[in-house]
Amino acid sequence: MNTHTQDSDFVHQLKTLSREGKHDDIIRMVSPVWNNGATDPWTGYYYAVSLNRKGNTRKAYDIASSILHSHPDFEDIISPYLYSCYKVMIEPFREAGSSPDLAQLEETVQRLLKISEQRPTEFFRTKSILCLASIYIRHAEADKALEYLELINPFTLDKEHYKFENQRHKEVVLQSDFEKFYGFKAKAYEMKKEWENCLLICEEALKQGVTDIWIRRRLALSKINTGKVQEGLDELKELSRLKKEWYILIDIAETSYAAGKNDEALEYAVTGLMRGCGGSHDEFIVRGLSLVSQILRSVGKHENAALHDAYEVHVRLSKGMPVSDELSLSAASAGYPANEECDITGLLRKLNSLWFNILGINDEIKAGAVSKIPDGKKYGFIKGEDGVDYFFLFSEFFDNPNRLKPGLKVMFQGRHGYDPVKKRKTIEALKIKVL
Repeated sequence: MNTHTQDSDFVHQLKTLSREGKHDDIIRMVSPVWNNGATDPWTGYYYAVSLNRKGNTRKAYDIASSILHSHPDFEDIISPYLYSCYKVMIEPFREAGSSPDLAQLEETVQRLLKISEQRPTEFFRTKSILCLASIYIRHAEADKALEYLELINPFTLDKEHYKFENQRHKEVVLQSDFEKFYGFKAKAYEMKKEWENCLLICEEALKQGVTDIWIRRRLALSKINTGKVQEGLDELKELSRLKKEWYILIDIAETSYAAGKNDEALEYAVTGLMRGCGGSHDEFIVRGLSLVSQILRSVGKHENAALHDAYEVHVRLSKGMPVSDELSLSAASAGYPANEECDITGLLRKLNSLWFNILGINDEIKAGAVSKIPDGKKYGFIKGEDGVDYFFLFSEFFDNPNRLKPGLKVMFQGRHGYDPVKKRKTIEALKIKVL
C-alpha cells in the first residue's frame, strides 16, 4: 500500500500541479495509485479537490468520506468534503419538483454540520443550511427552517449577487446568500403569522441594504397585520407601481376586501389575475380566484363565481393542491367537473371576457398567434384570426416574456392607435394572454 506524507515528493508534486490548476494531470497521476489501495490523506485530498474542480463530485464525495472515516483528525479534507457533499447530497433537492426524504436530508445536513462544527463560517456549511431551510419552507415546515437559520450568522454570508448568462445570452441576477437568509426568515415568520417578528426581520434586512421585493412586500403585510393597515396598503400600492409585479395586486385586493372596499378589491384582484394566470406563483392565482368568486357571489353573480371556482379547481389539480367538495360542486355547476377533461382554454377565454367587462374595457377581445418578433427588439406582431396583423409591445404581454415565440396562440384586446413618430394609424394588441 502506498502512503505519502505532506512532505513527500509525490504529494509535493500534486501540490504544485494543484496550484497551477492542472487538475487533469492530478487525476491521471492519482487514479491508478488510489485504485491500488492508497489511502493517505494528502493524496486523497488533492485527488478529491481535482475531481470536484472537474465536475466529478460523486467520486470526490466518496473519496473525501473515506478519508474522514479513516483519518477523522485530518481537517484539510473538510472543505472538499463539504463541497462534494453539498453538490451530491443536498443541492439536487433544491429542484422545485423534487420531493425529498426530509429525514434523510436532515440526517445528511446534521452529519455535515458535525464534521464542520469547528468551521461555522465554512461556505458550503452555510450553503447547506440555507438549502435545507428553503426546502423546509417549501414543505410548510417553518419551525424547522427557523431552527436551522439560527445556526447562521448573517454577517458572515456573501453579499454578492450570483450572475450568469442564460440560453438567450441575457444576464440573470440571483439573490445573494445574505438576501436569501433574510428572505427565508421573513417567509417563515409570514407562514407562522408571527407578524411582529416578520416586521422586525424585514426592517433589519432593509437597514442592511437588502432591497428584495419580497422583503418589502412582507414588511408591508406585517404593518397591515400589526394595525398599520393604511400605511401597509399604501406601501403595497407604491410597490406595485414600481415593480409591476402582479401578485402584489392580490395582496392589495385582499387587504381592500378586509377593509370592506369590495369594488377596489375586485378591480385589483381581476387585474392581478389577468396578468398572472398561466404563469408561476400558483398560490396567488388560487387566492385571487377565490377572492373574486367570493365578491361575485356576494352580489348574486353565482354563475360568474362558479367559473372562477372551476379555474381554481384546474390550478389546484394541476399543482397537486387539495380541492374541497364545495369547490368541486361549484365547478361542476359551471360545466367543468373536477375529474373530467375540460376545455380549459375555453374557460380561460370566458374568464378573460368577464374580466375585461369588470374593468370596463369595451374593446373587442380577439384571438390569434404571434407571427414575428424581430431579433433583439421588445415588440412583435400577432396575426389575428380575423386576418389582421397587430403590433404589440412586450410590456403588454401578461406572462413570462421568455414564452414569446412565433406560433404562440394568444388572446388580446385589439385597439386602433396612432404612432406619433411615424405619424400613422396603428392596430395594436393590448393585454395579451396565452391561450
